[in-house]
Amino acid sequence: MKTKRLKPEIRKDEIIAAALSLAASTHYTRVTRDAIAAAITIKGPAIQYHFGTMGQLRRELMRAAVKQRVLNVVAQGLLARDEHAEKADTALREEAIAYAMSSPAV
Repeated sequence: MKTKRLKPEIRKDEIIAAALSLAASTHYTRVTRDAIAAAITIKGPAIQYHFGTMGQLRRELMRAAVKQRVLNVVAQGLLARDEHAEKADTALREEAIAYAMSSPAV
């Protein structure tokens, strides 16, 4: 099955959205290229094309989590001492920490 070719910025947004969803249900450091690809029915190399390395993808993932205020993913980043999570505003960091303390699955 052939996938529809999207504009690069739209495809990148789609990849980040899928990665964010996966991170929210597992952990942002456990999100794999193959899992993201399967979630949006593309091939793994397409993810590498848009983001290069998984490190770069995780940085963008955490930036998106901070921007969208996804508490459990930001909490994961704070616990992992992710630099982008640590740059979040104080209110978001406090909310994410409170979320982590009240939720056993962070």
